[in-house]
Amino acid sequence: MRFEKFGEVKLDKKDKLLLAELDFDARQSLASLAKKLGMSKRGVEYKIRRLEKEEVILGYYPVINMPTLGYYYCRLLFSLQNTSPAIEKELLDYLVANPQFFWVFRMQGAADIAVVMWAKSMREFEGAMQDLTEKFGPVIHNKRETIAYDVIHYSHRYLLGESEGKEIHIAETDERVAIDDLDIAILKQLTNSARMPAVEIADNTKSTPRVVSYRIKRMEKNGLIAAYRVNIDHKKLGFVWHKLWIESSHSHEALVNFVKHDPAVVYVVEGVGLNAELDVEIVVKGSLDIYEFVNRLRAAFPGKIGGYESLMLADVKKVRYLPF
Repeated sequence: MRFEKFGEVKLDKKDKLLLAELDFDARQSLASLAKKLGMSKRGVEYKIRRLEKEEVILGYYPVINMPTLGYYYCRLLFSLQNTSPAIEKELLDYLVANPQFFWVFRMQGAADIAVVMWAKSMREFEGAMQDLTEKFGPVIHNKRETIAYDVIHYSHRYLLGESEGKEIHIAETDERVAIDDLDIAILKQLTNSARMPAVEIADNTKSTPRVVSYRIKRMEKNGLIAAYRVNIDHKKLGFVWHKLWIESSHSHEALVNFVKHDPAVVYVVEGVGLNAELDVEIVVKGSLDIYEFVNRLRAAFPGKIGGYESLMLADVKKVRYLPF
């Protein structure tokens, strides 16, 4: 499997601050961004367009809290065997086209592909895995299936080196949110682009801007829409996205409370069937940063941190939270 070469797009301080502002709140207006950054609206718009053109920004998407609609967060990682570029493309095209899978990654390390799906039941998850195996079983090797009951999103602080930032939890819950066809239509438009203006969403859903704005605010208030994130190509900035499975005999809560203050950390996953006690994702410059991250853990929890496994998330092929 071939991956793109890593390169660097140079950012100034305002670029970094802009990306930080768009993260978790990508839907905010140019006027709001301009005020926070001390710039003109035209200046902010120019920076956004430049970052889009250079493909640092790949898009904007809503983080939809699907557990409030009764869905489970299910993951599958697997390696490839006896394959070819044509078969790999067919497999990835299948995964990307399937609405059940909302994250699709290419990886390097202990797995080659990672997919995440929303499932209404474990039977539905197993059915999707069986369909995948029936179609591509000969090339799939070493499958790892897990169920997450909380996925903690941390704002991307690595560009500014900040230890504090926002966090949201996409967690299992008994609470349920009611939505109708118009809500679903609006969510589909936001999924296409979280920065789409209410006027355009209204045109596309045969509604009015006032109704659209009201519905969006209601879905934000009831927690269905948790955030609006910017999809950043870390490779263009000279960074590498890694998943780490770290063995530990210490309290999981203490580990999470420690790593959450590290600027490199972007996700922590809690669930059933995980490969290690701490499932964490970090964005770093290189392998030495991974080594130093683990050493910081070992220094903070002497004798409690065991071995670890690292996987590079080389390419995000799909991020679309809506399973319909």
